[in-house]
Amino acid sequence: MKKIIISLSLLALSSCITDAHTSKFTTADFGELGDYRAKIAQYLNETAINPDSIKILNISTPVQTYIQNTGLSGLTNPIFPRWGTCVKYIGGNVYGGKIVSSENFYIKNNHVNYESITPARFEPCNIM
Repeated sequence: MKKIIISLSLLALSSCITDAHTSKFTTADFGELGDYRAKIAQYLNETAINPDSIKILNISTPVQTYIQNTGLSGLTNPIFPRWGTCVKYIGGNVYGGKIVSSENFYIKNNHVNYESITPARFEPCNIM
């Protein structure tokens, strides 16, 4: 009988957590996109070893997604709403070769985030 009561208590508690978690997503502030194409191009030019070698092939239509900061310690893993887009580009490497890459970029309020972040919902490059 104790096991049944404990199981029902845990079930009730988990449903409360799920409802709070879901409501946070439905009221999330994804911010403004702004000119995301120009911002992504600017980011690539500022961070590339050889900016002149960068050629953007495709930038997907941004979708609403969530990222989480896995660098934080403790029991919480905060989730942040962002616009996500997949960027496919060609760039030169340090050996003179060309590399084709598809990378996830995350945008909020006209600011591009490209860091070691983990998508909490999905990665834009995986839905193309």
